[in-house]
Amino acid sequence: MLPTQLAIVAFGSNLGDRTATINKAIALIEARIGNVTKRSPLYESKALNPPTIKEQPDFINGALCCETTKSPLQVLDHLLEIETELGRVRTPGGRWGPRTIDLDLVAVGNEIINTERLTLPHPEMQNRDFVLIPVRDIAPEFMHPLLKKSVRELLDTLESNSSGYILNRIN
Repeated sequence: MLPTQLAIVAFGSNLGDRTATINKAIALIEARIGNVTKRSPLYESKALNPPTIKEQPDFINGALCCETTKSPLQVLDHLLEIETELGRVRTPGGRWGPRTIDLDLVAVGNEIINTERLTLPHPEMQNRDFVLIPVRDIAPEFMHPLLKKSVRELLDTLESNSSGYILNRIN
């Protein structure tokens, strides 16, 4: 058995009953991955719309901390299973489309992984306020192990470049 590590998971939903789906996902994470120790407030945010997708519903986003003895790949596998159970349909080229649930493994401890299946820390976290703001709420001391910057520093840099996807805090 692996030692207990802290996993940070970002989540979002922009289809169906977004809040109910997020609550189900969190309950399944707790049942399968480990004890959820912190959960951020929920935020409504604009969707990232690449040129192939003109418009889609706003997301509800947040993040959680979870104590786990599972390996990062095991955590990833559980997250993917939970997404499927909650109605996430993955289509070729549909990476940016609307979804019932999106569960992203942001970090597991200070692990650095770069494989075809998993990159930790999440390779885009520093570019997304809808990830950084909730992570700041639950793990303000988290230090990006590659960039050697705290979540606050990453957010300050991002805000000065005005990413601006967060619309408002909803709880």
